[in-house]
Amino acid sequence: MKVLIETTATTEPRPASPARLPSLTGVRGIAALVVFAIHAYGTVWAVGMSLETQGRGTRAAVPLVAFFFVLSGFVLVWSQRPTDTTAGFWRRRALKILPNHVVAWALCVAFLVGASGTLVTTLPTLFLVQNWLPNIEMNHGTNAVAWSLSVEMFCYLLFPVLSPLLRRIPAERLWAVIIATTALIFAVPTVAMFVSGGDPVPTLGITEVQYWLAFVFPPVRLLEFVLGMLLALALRSGRRVPLGIGASALLLLTSLAAGQFVPAVYAFAAVCALPLGLFVLALAAADWQGRFSPVRNRTAVWLGDISYAIYLTHLTVLLLVVRAFPTEQPRGLLAGLGLVALALGVCLTLSQMLYVGVEQPMMRRFAVPTRKSRREQSTVVGGALPQPAVATEEGR
Repeated sequence: MKVLIETTATTEPRPASPARLPSLTGVRGIAALVVFAIHAYGTVWAVGMSLETQGRGTRAAVPLVAFFFVLSGFVLVWSQRPTDTTAGFWRRRALKILPNHVVAWALCVAFLVGASGTLVTTLPTLFLVQNWLPNIEMNHGTNAVAWSLSVEMFCYLLFPVLSPLLRRIPAERLWAVIIATTALIFAVPTVAMFVSGGDPVPTLGITEVQYWLAFVFPPVRLLEFVLGMLLALALRSGRRVPLGIGASALLLLTSLAAGQFVPAVYAFAAVCALPLGLFVLALAAADWQGRFSPVRNRTAVWLGDISYAIYLTHLTVLLLVVRAFPTEQPRGLLAGLGLVALALGVCLTLSQMLYVGVEQPMMRRFAVPTRKSRREQSTVVGGALPQPAVATEEGR
């Protein structure tokens, strides 16, 4: 079986020290809560608000998805092991992603789809192929947030091909390739601006086809995943980290603010992809070098552990809570906060249950290869450089 890792002296000149990256787990948990908060705004308070106001809320949410793609590419490269095989990698990714996805999908079918769902939206979401046609109803069908999983599965499919190719890049050229990848991320919305077709998306001022091409089409979002992979290789190769945590956080906030004023197709990822990557890089470097990190604490890491379940279930929970307390008028601050607190409590409880009752047991039972597979893997790679140890191969 072909191995995933092909190390070279140019990209990994020295063995990596043990490097768990709890800050990346912690920041993933914080990001999941921010996504929850933005969707809470859209579902709890946006009733009766103008399309412009709703559009600003949408623009605030969409760049965070790029964060998950960049982070996924970074962590998967960082956590590679000398004995990794293509089959083993795909098995672990499937076990990490699919069980919770199926449970979350079933919850949507049971509680939400009966009112509005069709086979056109339900089945493509179940099989995570909903992003391959420019149809917003299908792209965001059953469990609307699952569209990003369709992108992730495409990235995972290509990872065994991309990883050895990127590892052949000489260390001194990595930052040039990172800049070139960022330029490609900017090129996508530029092309999308000249593409027409489909119905308008009122809250964003673009067409359905433009939205699909710039936001949900898997090959396009693969670029952010590749950016994360390249940044991880840059750190492993000993390249200088250009910004610390504080400076990269300031740059990221500035880029997110700029996303409110550029055309919507650029707000999806272009203006924030590299700042997001630099922030991830700064956090990882702090962990690797033993420096301070503001998200390396028990609460943040716990949230990061259950963040995938939070992401999958939060919109379903919010919609159910709003359905339970309907209104045709904008909600007051206190009433809205009460609903959000209720939804958050339910979401965290459900997410912990999924993490402990579904995700962890599946990974423990099936992610470790059989004894025969371990013997085969132990003879596959000879002389590979030691790999940094990471807590989990989380991806999201």
